Amino acid sequence: MLQFLATVAIAAGPPSASPPRLDVGAIDRERILTAANAALRHEPVTVTSASSPRSAGRLHDYFSEADYWWPDPAHPGGPYIQRDGLSNPDNFDEHRKAMRRLSVDVPALVAAWKLTGEARYAEHAVRHLRAWFVDDATRMSPHLRWTTDKNGIEERDAKNTHASCWALQAAAFARLAGNDEVLRYCRDRFRTVLLPSQMAADGSFPEELRRTKPYGYSLFNLEALAGSAQLLSTPRGRVADPAAPRGRVPDPPAPQLKERAKDSLPSERKTARAGETVVVASPSRKVEIVVGVIDGGLTYRVTLAGQPVIEASPLGILMDGVDLGRDARVGRVDRWSTNERYPWRGVHSEAVDRSRGARIHLTHAKAPEGLVVELRAFDDAAAFRLVVPGRGPRVPDAASAFRLPTGSTVWYHGARDHYEGIHQRKELAEVTQGDWAAPPLTFRLPDGRGYASITEAALRGYAGMMLQADGKGGFQERLGHAVPASYPYTLRYGEDNAKRLAAPAAIEGTVTTPWRVILVGKDLDALVGSDAIHDLAPPPDPKLFPQGIRTPWLHPGRAVWRYLDGGGDCDNVPPGAERDQCLFPVIKEFSRLAGELGFEHQVVEGTWRRWSDDQLKELVAYSRERGVSIWLWIHSKDQHDAAERRRLFERLHALGIAGIKVDFFDHEAKEVVDLYEAILKDAAETQLLVDFHGANKPTGMERTWPNEMTREGVRGLEYRSTPGWAVHNTTIPFTRFLAGAADYTPVVFGDRRKDTTWAHQIATAVVFTSPVLVYGGHPKSLLDNPAADVIESIPSVWDETRVLPPSAIGELAVYARRRGERWFLGVLNGKEPRTLRVPVSFLGKGRYHATLVGDDRTNGAAVQLGEREVTANDFVDVALRDGGGFVGRFAHQAGGALRPPQDPH
Repeated sequence: MLQFLATVAIAAGPPSASPPRLDVGAIDRERILTAANAALRHEPVTVTSASSPRSAGRLHDYFSEADYWWPDPAHPGGPYIQRDGLSNPDNFDEHRKAMRRLSVDVPALVAAWKLTGEARYAEHAVRHLRAWFVDDATRMSPHLRWTTDKNGIEERDAKNTHASCWALQAAAFARLAGNDEVLRYCRDRFRTVLLPSQMAADGSFPEELRRTKPYGYSLFNLEALAGSAQLLSTPRGRVADPAAPRGRVPDPPAPQLKERAKDSLPSERKTARAGETVVVASPSRKVEIVVGVIDGGLTYRVTLAGQPVIEASPLGILMDGVDLGRDARVGRVDRWSTNERYPWRGVHSEAVDRSRGARIHLTHAKAPEGLVVELRAFDDAAAFRLVVPGRGPRVPDAASAFRLPTGSTVWYHGARDHYEGIHQRKELAEVTQGDWAAPPLTFRLPDGRGYASITEAALRGYAGMMLQADGKGGFQERLGHAVPASYPYTLRYGEDNAKRLAAPAAIEGTVTTPWRVILVGKDLDALVGSDAIHDLAPPPDPKLFPQGIRTPWLHPGRAVWRYLDGGGDCDNVPPGAERDQCLFPVIKEFSRLAGELGFEHQVVEGTWRRWSDDQLKELVAYSRERGVSIWLWIHSKDQHDAAERRRLFERLHALGIAGIKVDFFDHEAKEVVDLYEAILKDAAETQLLVDFHGANKPTGMERTWPNEMTREGVRGLEYRSTPGWAVHNTTIPFTRFLAGAADYTPVVFGDRRKDTTWAHQIATAVVFTSPVLVYGGHPKSLLDNPAADVIESIPSVWDETRVLPPSAIGELAVYARRRGERWFLGVLNGKEPRTLRVPVSFLGKGRYHATLVGDDRTNGAAVQLGEREVTANDFVDVALRDGGGFVGRFAHQAGGALRPPQDPH
């Protein structure tokens, strides 16, 4: 394992490593092909092919006994003792032999593939790798727990090859994972501990010379130290310099100093020659974004592990009708990096902004002050934007595109319903020219290379982006004014307003586009867990949010809502003032039920406008006694007058209202985008939380304005006419929800659930992310459900989220999510019944009490409940109906209503 990992990591080379000078293929071709042809005859043999009764692990755990360990005659059956230099032929080493063969066969096969280009070599190498690391039946359990336990620390602190091998493995894993912190630790340890304490002035290893096999151990130690030196060196400095005195190696410049600042001083300034490309690689070099000039036009491309994600595509901006991406001259390139963490809510409780960036300065005859292309590369995303300095009003428009690799599969919905459409799955070759696609547009790369999704970030002062297919495997960037007005917009605002917003808007002064973002990863978990979109948005204003997202009045939680399921006897009362007054005690009852559920909020629709301020105060006070805050619905058309908006928000704050639900935007023209931010600013100044409905997709601006707790921009349960939900609900976790939180209003047990089961409905509360999670079902139906105890315990924010195999877009969503020390497993099934065996290896140490909510085999309007004790080594078997679902709750204690942990603020 050690040699194999080190070989893979070293093969990647240090960043910008120089190509080898020798043609190894020509020199060693015959030997490589001989070894590879022999390897073609070898079937995969993994750790599951043999086991030892002395192993404390399970079938999938690696176990090996060193040659020189023997039973202790004084204590038969006790721990083995060491007899250095004496091999015990009875020791178990089958796993070691299998790993050695893997470390020989796979490099030989890969080398032969690179020499010949014959797919059979690569395919056979992939068979071995899948068997070892992917296939559930044969894969090795991946963990490094031993490295930090007592025995691991003893290995690290040894004075011989044991310490060298510990450092080599740590460096290899850190290099593959892109963990700079561990790499820095290993570099420091190499320089200050390993070399000074192990290597003598004459180059020998005194500790190895004292052992029973001095020559072999010395060679082994030299190999381990040489591997570490290769892994830990960078283009800016070697970790070990033979010209330096022993124990004193020259330190390269410290890049970690720059990683602490998001916008550090430029670290590189250069003028690019015509045709030269600018490459920005992510910290682990998994993702690259490359900008160059082809036929006089700026282009960019994105790769994952060296394979195309976005093929060479136009990069530009129209400014007053001139494409500044054409005939531009590339000049200085400034580089920087980011490495910071900040509190977050939703998918996880801490976001990581770790990237490499570049600013490419360009000149253009039609841009007197030039322009800048900014690039960012994360390990799970790439992004670009353009900045055009200038004075006075100018009219920008779109000129970039996204060309997908041939053979990709795409999921998207059109523009008719704004951001509330139903995603369709299509092969890229089937996409029709002119099709509109509302971001995020998710696609699966060909040949199992991974997934990607296109969207935008930091949308402010600019029209929103939609995409339009070119019929040739690409999608053109289009701005909100160019998109046909949605049906809900023309229904509410009329054709004349739609025509007015079809004119592109002018921008005064410097024009800065939103970031165009491509999320990318080898699996769906990488997309769902990405922080790139909100990393690209500005942090919050400390004057408005002195503790950022932890500012005390920013309360996430669960909400009840009297709309989908109704409630009370007021529906028989004629519409008008009489019905509105009839609803007042009904809404108070909803607050009582919310308190019984342990929910934190109630959203009240427009009926509140006919209540007096005294009634609103009464409702607020009654609700507050039960731990429930009140939100009120308002129409966006009434929010254009800044003075009137401010007066309304101040009145609501004085009444004790906690939040507002603002509805019916239905457009992405710059004028509408500006309204979103104006509302958020005034709401922040009056300490009101916000839920946007009839809205566009989020773009990470909830980082800038953390009083935005959720928004719609999704086809949710309000759409009674939707024929079915099963495929939709297993698609949107990997499309719409990639952009951010969505107010889908989940969990109903009546006829609105269509083709989904009760268990499926409950599981949506686990899988769908919304820091204020508004339930669609009547609170009484939640309390009366047999799974009420589980429903009450599902939080609205999470510390950790993992998307588990075999999740598949439109077919299955399997999420493991943690809040505090409690885990939830949420499963949403599509149209095909299936049975899963889900490992619960995500659990921590110790035993957990599992409460299980599954499908009733004969009745979709029922659930089956179960309880059991489990550990991280166990599985949960899940039988899913068509449109079925499953929820598992895993807690260290059993019994009682396990409410979610309270938000500290």
